Amino acid sequence: MHRKGLLLPLTFGCLLRLAPAQAQAQAQVQAQDRAQDRAASVSRNCVDNPACLALFEQAQQQSRAGQLAEALRSYSLAYQVTPDPRLSFSMGRVLQKQGRPADALPHYRQFIESDVEDAEQKATARSYLAQCEAALPPPVPPPPALSPAGVMPATVPVYRRWWFWTILGTAAAAGIAGGIAGGVIAEQNRLPALTFRPFE
Repeated sequence: MHRKGLLLPLTFGCLLRLAPAQAQAQAQVQAQDRAQDRAASVSRNCVDNPACLALFEQAQQQSRAGQLAEALRSYSLAYQVTPDPRLSFSMGRVLQKQGRPADALPHYRQFIESDVEDAEQKATARSYLAQCEAALPPPVPPPPALSPAGVMPATVPVYRRWWFWTILGTAAAAGIAGGIAGGVIAEQNRLPALTFRPFE
């Protein structure tokens, strides 16, 4: 019983001593995270990375010379070195020049949604985005719906419609009734008239 009474204060005392150390460790982790975030934002600028800058300048020269496939490859390589959203804009522009508006759209959207604070370039990207969307072919309409049996609905022939058989049956019944009535009338006209004579 005496041991249990000592254990509780000892445990509580250890926890109180660990709390400041844990808070200090947590503060260090947060400081490291902030430093990594700053480093990541700096490393997202292609101009700050010599390898990225060299690829970017090469891509610009290739684009001016009309070597669009090579320019696209150089911009893509530069983006792999440093994921600068401005490179995504450039890739979208090259794709648009190649006549591939559908492929250019995601690059323009990525740049527009990025944290780059260049209002003029973002306005230009929006303009190019609108041009690409206008150049897309109209959407293909969906195919006709299938019936539950998985067969496309076809035009039902007239002889399989309910109203056809109703009209046909009514006409047949009228024809038969007319024929019978006509036969009876004709037979009455053909027979000699019987006169009734009382017993003579």
